[in-house]
Amino acid sequence: MACLGGTIRLALEAILAIAHPGVTDMSRVPSYPEVRQWAPSGDLWAPRLDYSSRGASWLGWTRAETRAEGLSRYVLHAEAIASVAVDPPPSWGGSTAEMVATLATIARHESGLWSVVETGELRGAAGEVCSVQIHPDSVGVTGYRLGDLVGGSDALARCYRAGAILLTRARCRCRSHGGQWFASAISSYGSGSRCDLVEQPWVTARLATYRRAWRGIGRGLHGDALIALELRILSRPSAQSLNASALDAGPVGLPGPAPVPPAVALWAGPAGARSSGEKRR
Repeated sequence: MACLGGTIRLALEAILAIAHPGVTDMSRVPSYPEVRQWAPSGDLWAPRLDYSSRGASWLGWTRAETRAEGLSRYVLHAEAIASVAVDPPPSWGGSTAEMVATLATIARHESGLWSVVETGELRGAAGEVCSVQIHPDSVGVTGYRLGDLVGGSDALARCYRAGAILLTRARCRCRSHGGQWFASAISSYGSGSRCDLVEQPWVTARLATYRRAWRGIGRGLHGDALIALELRILSRPSAQSLNASALDAGPVGLPGPAPVPPAVALWAGPAGARSSGEKRR
């Protein structure tokens, strides 16, 4: 089994390569001003907040997320992704690094790593939940219930494991399709079954993000990103198992060159794709 501490670091490197904390389009957090007649000023945005390009809208007040807040949250995502990557579904067939880069990519496109998706306050148009947008029709094969996948850090880990289970099924389903494994697997993951949508814009966009995430792995962490990771490690009850020597571990499983409460907001996902992982078969 790959080193968990080193894999957390890899996952954070991948996330930071594709989502800059505090500056992405989803770097917003709920804010509830007591005086509703306040005119929005500075970084406080009034209802309604729309991201029409993503099919998402949030009916509450929001404020800008700081870089420090974003980094702290990204560390939790890295920890959750790493917990799956070091112990993937039995039929995964890929490397630790491939799992890291793929889950980070899926989360970036499906939810934007938005905090209100993690909590379950923001769900998809069809009821999809969590950072990798698990569809109600798909959750049964993962062994979880939808409510298991939203909430705190434990739920975030279950979310990514559910996504990994559906991703593994998609990869196995498309194994005979040939070509670049990522594109065909993501085609199946996003559409529910089809492996042949590799030329669709939403698939090629994810492939480009995957390549960026892949290139970020092994680049190292510096400054406040490294501090945020170390603070999280030290705050864990099992900190002794994720010590500084584990954080210094190098890349794990690299296979070589990169392969070519107001839950009324909606997350529709990319045009022509289901944000569900899999549809009911």
